[in-house]
Amino acid sequence: MTPSSFRRHLAVLRRLVVALLASPVTVRGTHAQGVPPQLPCDCTGTFDRTVARIEQDYVAFPLETRPPRDTAWRAHVAALRPQAAGRDASSCSWLLRSLVRFFRDGHLLVIDMPARDTAGIEQRRRARPMVDVADAQGRWNPALLHARLRAARARGEELAPVEGIWRGPGYRVGVLRDPHDGNRATGVLLDADSGRWTPGQVRADFVRVDGEWRATVWDDDFTPRTAPVEFSRGALMRMAPLLWGRLDSAATLAMVHADDPRRPTVAYPDDSSAVLSVVTFDPSYGRALAALVEAEWERLRTRPHLVIDLRGNEGGSSHQVQPLLPFLWRAPDSSSVARLPEPSQALVRSSAATIAFWERAGWAPRGLADRLRSSPPGALVPFDPSARRLLPPPPARLSRPDQRVDILVDGATVSAAEQVVLWARALGRARIIGEPTGGSIDYQSAWLSRVACAEMGQVVSVPLIATSAALPNGGFNARGIIPDRRLRTDGAWWREAARER
Repeated sequence: MTPSSFRRHLAVLRRLVVALLASPVTVRGTHAQGVPPQLPCDCTGTFDRTVARIEQDYVAFPLETRPPRDTAWRAHVAALRPQAAGRDASSCSWLLRSLVRFFRDGHLLVIDMPARDTAGIEQRRRARPMVDVADAQGRWNPALLHARLRAARARGEELAPVEGIWRGPGYRVGVLRDPHDGNRATGVLLDADSGRWTPGQVRADFVRVDGEWRATVWDDDFTPRTAPVEFSRGALMRMAPLLWGRLDSAATLAMVHADDPRRPTVAYPDDSSAVLSVVTFDPSYGRALAALVEAEWERLRTRPHLVIDLRGNEGGSSHQVQPLLPFLWRAPDSSSVARLPEPSQALVRSSAATIAFWERAGWAPRGLADRLRSSPPGALVPFDPSARRLLPPPPARLSRPDQRVDILVDGATVSAAEQVVLWARALGRARIIGEPTGGSIDYQSAWLSRVACAEMGQVVSVPLIATSAALPNGGFNARGIIPDRRLRTDGAWWREAARER
């Protein structure tokens, strides 16, 4: 992989690597890592290198493997390692995901980033299976597919969550289960902006394993990328870093933009309510959110009831909360602020790799690299002992003082979005409703490390900062942030919330 293509991949993955610091959670880019020639090209070697990276560099390792969990970790590794022999790249990625799942950390990720092979693009393009989407009576005809899905829902038929018509970045995909195997599904390209792809080509495969859906999606170089599948709103399907939005949604107020599922939207379901949907805090969508709030300000600020919908919010940078502050702000009291994590207690870990990272990072506190170098390998070191708890600054304007504000969350609300939820709770104006969040905030600021040769392609996202030495006690990763009012976040959520007005 060339440095330029690696940087492009990092730009896509930035939303996955966020930092919880004394200042608000922010996205931190990582430096392109050179690919040493000794990186393994077999799954057993890749497995061993991943274990070493976790045990040597992962800030959570000494906290999450205190006795008796240290014994459980060794047993976990011993049980999985024999399974690595002979696995191909995709199968190896799933084994590595089984390995890292031990830590229940949404920022400890295995990502497929194989080397680009431009010479083989045409061969891989021709190898993609094709179906006939032009057949007026065919199973994959877009108009008939939409009608059949709508009729199936009207009859109350149970569809798999992957089934539907989805908007991807620059294309539409229809996904249907295999008529002979309900645990498999195929995604067929219905139309595309890219000239490389032809409508009718198979763009994705899905398989359900132990009740969870797994995806393999082919990118614009016709290279397969594997990822777990996460659903939200009945209308979002995340295969990190991809996010697809359902175009045939039947969910009430799913609030997913038809052209770009990451764009913020607003709706007014009745005369007294507004729903403002924010699917991402990626800085590249910050202007869109600010512009939407500005355009709708008079209606948003005067409604008696406002719902800020953070279901499925993938995080990014909590600085992007600024347009929402007029609806969240109330002068905080000391007791509520005291419930926030104490930034001076944040820790980093000393190792050769982490020292090299912090020496390059332009945002590290003064003297951090020196403190790490003077500490024994593996030691946990304060990130910034002088850091103070900080809330966002007061906004220049506020919505009506008696406005009731709810923040709607679910199990796919993660990372910087969870930081926004904690801030809102400390400010005390908004009520948190829905389901527990995803729990991906205790360990932050990840760097990307290759654990396999470029042909195999595996990269591990390794968090660098722990919010407290007491973790996992007092953290959020294990159970998420518990809402003030639990309610279902499917199509029935609006009816439940409306009954309480």
